Amino acid sequence: MNYNSYGELRSGDLNRRITILTYPEQDDGQGGTYIDRDHPVQVTVWAYMAKPHFAEQTSGGGPASIITQGFVIRKRVVNANDIVTYEGQRYKILHIDMSGTRNMTLTCQAVVHNG
Repeated sequence: MNYNSYGELRSGDLNRRITILTYPEQDDGQGGTYIDRDHPVQVTVWAYMAKPHFAEQTSGGGPASIITQGFVIRKRVVNANDIVTYEGQRYKILHIDMSGTRNMTLTCQAVVHNG
């Protein structure tokens, strides 16, 4: 991993294509809004995919594993309700770190549907 003069990743390290799905708010015609899950806005961006982080915890009296994945992208508008997809896997955004000068880090958790 190489860094530029700002201490951030170089463009060449952003070598994975991820898709960010944004669900827009629509007017419901009655003075309120709703989230339109039928028509997401898809944006494909270059990203650096960090090594996954594994943590063990106890949940409900039993062991539980939590796996988080970090994606570094160029700064853009991203909401915590957005979904990141990479190679068919969907990720829920847990945290957005905007502390970089040019880059931002999305800490995500894989979304697994059982059943």
